[in-house]
Amino acid sequence: MKLQHYGHACFTVDIGTTRLIIDPGNFSPQAGAITGAHAIFVTHQHADHADPATLRALHQGNPGIPLYAEPQAAEILRAEGIECRDVRPGDIVEVGDVTVTGVGGLHEVIHPSIPRVQNTGFVITSPGEKRLGVTGDSQEPCPEFHEIDALAFAITAPWTSVGAMIDALVAVAPRQAIPVHDAVASPPGRAIAVRLLTGLLPEGSVLTDWPESKIIEI
Repeated sequence: MKLQHYGHACFTVDIGTTRLIIDPGNFSPQAGAITGAHAIFVTHQHADHADPATLRALHQGNPGIPLYAEPQAAEILRAEGIECRDVRPGDIVEVGDVTVTGVGGLHEVIHPSIPRVQNTGFVITSPGEKRLGVTGDSQEPCPEFHEIDALAFAITAPWTSVGAMIDALVAVAPRQAIPVHDAVASPPGRAIAVRLLTGLLPEGSVLTDWPESKIIEI
């Protein structure tokens, strides 16, 4: 399984001949140029995860590609004229030999005055491959993430702190923690978060940061 980061929350997952695109938002300007993909998955409605202009570009570059999003996001995208299918926690989507299962349910609290929106995380599996989890904007300790082989998690956000993120990772103890959702942090601030997380993950967990190539093999 190969992951390639396209900035902030967006990355591709290549498993065999199948390529998935995760959360192509407006903080990931290179995402619209991705080709050779077989499905797009969106965790929630916020523009840094689901940008209509980027999604239209992806549909042009990947004709007929299906788009799956949590229901609130799907409704918004359909209102923009973008064909989209709902994916809820518990739903299972088959893309070639790859299985994507929805998990979780709610975005983290930004502020008590702001209504919470839905957030569908994903568990991605394929025969003979490691399991990959995608949290989206949630720190919910989903049972499906417990001791998962790799977990793509939001390392920085307006709705969290480094301490809360450490607690969230300790709660599920992924074997490999992969940071995404980092456009809101300065390079020095992101480096501090990486250093603290690296030193405080539980035994058996490691943080794997993106190399210069922006490609990680798991």
